[in-house]
Amino acid sequence: MSGGTDSSVAAILLLEQGYEVVGITFRFWEEGENTHLNDAIQLAEQLGIQYITYDTR
Repeated sequence: MSGGTDSSVAAILLLEQGYEVVGITFRFWEEGENTHLNDAIQLAEQLGIQYITYDTR
């Protein structure tokens, strides 16, 4: 889950169809900004779904 348009719409559509949705983002690197993580966290909060960041570094 990136917090971008594609994953946001997918999560919303799945919720509307009655699926249990859990957001997860895999973190592979440390360089640069991680604003996508913040976007995904905010989206999960707005949708009321569980969100997990899996740190693979």
